[in-house]
Amino acid sequence: MAKKDSKSDLVNAASELDAELVRFEEGVSAFQKLSLSSKKNLDRASKMLEDLAAGEAAMGTQIQALVQAIASTRDRQLARVEAIRTKAEELKARSVEFRELITQFESLGLDAAELNKKLNGPEFAVIDVANEISALNAKAEGLVALSKEKGFDDVTHMADGLRQQLESLKGRLSNAQASRQ
Repeated sequence: MAKKDSKSDLVNAASELDAELVRFEEGVSAFQKLSLSSKKNLDRASKMLEDLAAGEAAMGTQIQALVQAIASTRDRQLARVEAIRTKAEELKARSVEFRELITQFESLGLDAAELNKKLNGPEFAVIDVANEISALNAKAEGLVALSKEKGFDDVTHMADGLRQQLESLKGRLSNAQASRQ
């Protein structure tokens, strides 16, 4: 059965069955009204009876087409539901990965804030702070690599921004230490 314009197979099958039912009902009504009082009407009634039998067979074909269209629609719907379920599982897994990366980024941010407090404090040991910066920088680099691997560009960008800030701070700290000597 070929598709007609943009209608679905299901709509087409139902429309064709409906049209066949209308033709059949009209034929039955005309057959019932036909007077069987003359040879001509008896011949006409025989012809109408043959047409009604053919119409009944055509309805059977149309009913089968509708059943097939319903089955096909059900199969497509089940495939769509499966596609949704698969994507929902992917969404759930990706959300967990994202939350884990963000948690790591937030932890880095807290560590950087603690480091900032030390740097702004009255006394700090340059060596200890440099070691902490290096450790934080390594964590940031690890997060950059992990977020790239997992395909989270926004986390990669944020972690790389923090890494660059730490590199800059490390450079300024080295310059400050060199100028004290």
